[in-house]
Amino acid sequence: MAAGATVGESQLQRIIRDLHDAVAELAKEYRESGEPITDDSTNLHKLSYKLEYLLQFDQKEKTTFLGTKKDYWEYFTDCLAKIKGANDGIRFVKSIPELKTSLGKGRAFIRYSLVHQRLADTLQQCLMNQRITSDWYYARTPFLKPHLSVDIINHLYELNEVQFDVASRGHDLDASWPTFARRTLGNSPGHTWKPPSRSSSMNSLASTYSQQAHEFPSSPDYGQNLLNDLNESCTEEASTAEDLRLELDQSELKQRGLLDKVQQLGEEAAELRDVVVQLQSQLDVSLAAQEEQQGLQGDLNALQGREEALSREVEALRTGGKAEQQLLQEKLAAAEGKNIELLAKLDGVLSEKGQQATSHFDSAQKIHELLDRLKEAERGKMDAVAEADEKKRQAERLEEELTLKEAAATRGETKLEALVTSASEEKAKLEVKVEEQCSALDKLQGL
Repeated sequence: MAAGATVGESQLQRIIRDLHDAVAELAKEYRESGEPITDDSTNLHKLSYKLEYLLQFDQKEKTTFLGTKKDYWEYFTDCLAKIKGANDGIRFVKSIPELKTSLGKGRAFIRYSLVHQRLADTLQQCLMNQRITSDWYYARTPFLKPHLSVDIINHLYELNEVQFDVASRGHDLDASWPTFARRTLGNSPGHTWKPPSRSSSMNSLASTYSQQAHEFPSSPDYGQNLLNDLNESCTEEASTAEDLRLELDQSELKQRGLLDKVQQLGEEAAELRDVVVQLQSQLDVSLAAQEEQQGLQGDLNALQGREEALSREVEALRTGGKAEQQLLQEKLAAAEGKNIELLAKLDGVLSEKGQQATSHFDSAQKIHELLDRLKEAERGKMDAVAEADEKKRQAERLEEELTLKEAAATRGETKLEALVTSASEEKAKLEVKVEEQCSALDKLQGL
């Protein structure tokens, strides 16, 4: 458990760093383009995924009266519904009829807050309500750790300087975050935002050196070609590393879900064991009743033997005389009446015991069925544990690949810096050479 807590803490730290990187890239993108951020921005996609991951991390599972799962949308409504001036976004999202799920409404509310530059203020107001936050999240959430929640809020406040042009309507937010901006025909140019530049910092650097190379046509072409190749390689490796990070996040979420499933199966197995113990005790009672029934059957056989003996005695006395025969007939009639009474009592007892035996036989069948279910549950538990181990190994392999990709990206940046330095030196040499040639030309003209 301690190792799992350490992994979860490091995962949170990395997600918060990625969130900060996305915020910084959005601010840079807005400064460079001078136009509002739209759904075409990959940095906006990254911000949305990372923020939603933090809002859902270690969240308590809650459902409505009808069994529908609640999400961070209900957390926002619980915190902000009664705060005057802070619930405009809540009322706006509730007025959108095409949003059907809690997750879609939460996404629409985040986009509304981005457009109105209220995201940091909104989340801070929610985190100030410790009672509701503790009711919605377990202890591992970053929102209950002051040093992490302060970092998240400070990063989001940087977005107050960025303008967003994202609509809360027009996308299927119930299914996923939008990946492109919606455009309609006939919009006036003043209301149509151009797609922002997707150039990364590495692309911008390469384009700067490309412009300098054009200003000095005497520079070698092979240096520019190397710069372009390295730029493309670094960009591809950076995108691959980001994909590996997302895949690692998804793998850890699946692993946590499998561990929860294993725990649930263990609880169900314990309950089934208790039921099996109860049914086993009922089966013991049933077996005792069957033994009692066998004893009664022995008594019945003894009575039948006695009846046969009496019949033989009557036959013997019947030859002795009519008077004795009459007396014996009376005794026989009394004995037969008593036998009938005993047989009636015995039939009632046997009928009752037969019903009990039938009930106990049904109980035994239920015991076997429950034992089969217990075996299936244990097999499912073992399969889930094996799958969780496999996911863990995949996560470790992805982390190793990510480390290798980051190392390769670092080497590429080092090579690029070396080439930039070499190009600068060649530029200086060429300038000196040009000045020497110009001075030599001036001397020749002076002669």
